[in-house]
Amino acid sequence: VHARGQVADARVSVALDDDGLLQALSRLLPPDIRPRALETVPERFHARHDARVKTYTYTLALDPLGDPFRARYALEIRRRLDLDAVRRGLARLPGRRDWSGFAGSATPVRDPVRDLREAVLEVDGDRATLRFSADGFLNHMVRNLVGTLLAIGRGRFAPERIDDVLERRDRALAGPTAPARGLCLERVTYDG
Repeated sequence: VHARGQVADARVSVALDDDGLLQALSRLLPPDIRPRALETVPERFHARHDARVKTYTYTLALDPLGDPFRARYALEIRRRLDLDAVRRGLARLPGRRDWSGFAGSATPVRDPVRDLREAVLEVDGDRATLRFSADGFLNHMVRNLVGTLLAIGRGRFAPERIDDVLERRDRALAGPTAPARGLCLERVTYDG
């Protein structure tokens, strides 16, 4: 899974200000990890527990011949996909509900209820992006949603299949788990 907006917290003791520490981290981390900002926060701040909204995208490359420059960050879809059917499936998703039917089998969570606030499809030429925003996600939830939406777009399921998975909370009714390469954590939002 990729991330543009991952947030982390750590307790550090250094004689650098925030800008100096940001520069030092940029030099020390491997080239595929780049800190974009750094700020001192109150000791009680927790990057995961204090998050109010997380936004993930899943990128589809719709070029029937494939594109080697997108292969690492997008799922190549070489057959025609019914994007209107995908949109009808997406329209059924927003709401506060139990997402057990879209959770990974190893999801260790006490409460599978989440508030999915946004589920949209944006198409730009031969690139499609599915965007999901919620107060939290279960393990593999976005990838399982995408796999189900792709099955809908390929005509394997009707858009109403979403309702069946949600009602019965049965992972076996959902589509396959989409590969990780198209998934990206775009943004984590906090109060204030």
